[in-house]
Amino acid sequence: MKRLCFILFALCMVSCAPYIQVATLNSDTVQLSDKGEFYYENEVARIDYYFNVKENGLFSFSIKNLTAEDIYVDMAKSYFINNGIATDYYGRSTTVTVGKSFSDSYSFGEHVSSTYTTSQSVSETKTAASYVGIPGESARVFTGFMISDTHYTEKGFVEYPYQGYPEVREFNKDESPLVIINRITLIVGGEEIVIENKMYATKYVNALDNVYAGYRPYSENLGNNQFYIIYDY
Repeated sequence: MKRLCFILFALCMVSCAPYIQVATLNSDTVQLSDKGEFYYENEVARIDYYFNVKENGLFSFSIKNLTAEDIYVDMAKSYFINNGIATDYYGRSTTVTVGKSFSDSYSFGEHVSSTYTTSQSVSETKTAASYVGIPGESARVFTGFMISDTHYTEKGFVEYPYQGYPEVREFNKDESPLVIINRITLIVGGEEIVIENKMYATKYVNALDNVYAGYRPYSENLGNNQFYIIYDY
């Protein structure tokens, strides 16, 4: 009887767990550090990208002003482009943290938040602004775009792999089913600087969450260039 109960419990642990799909993105211009940080940097700004902050991939990014002077983001000329569909950032919520000391430490939960270490910090949220300022040596976080409302499927790509073990599909840049472009127009000293980064999916993995723990939502194994979709409970 005990053995039967154990078997039933084990079957329940497998069958009752959600199936998840984990997408991994790559880029020719955005770097991926050993710590899983997905970022772009030039002499003016550093842009960090986060895809793993919420189910279905909530596209979020932060811009850190590396200069001592204020810079501005032209929201009407800055775009989120998802598989060819462009939306400008005008009207999106942003949060800025001001301070001389800045930490590249972030923590995300149900809602996007950021953890900064600052000697003096002031946080504010603004919406519907044509131009958004970022003070010198400060950062601003932008969020609000869901990447996908459903998981990726294709013929032969098993949605419910045997015993939940990972089913993998890999793609190169030219055949990727998901291409995301982040175009930012900065105003620096009265001049426009356009930064455009393209990111594309190179791998999709279907698995049971509790069977393949390496792909578990919110786990440390998910890099900032990965997001997950729960597609069956």
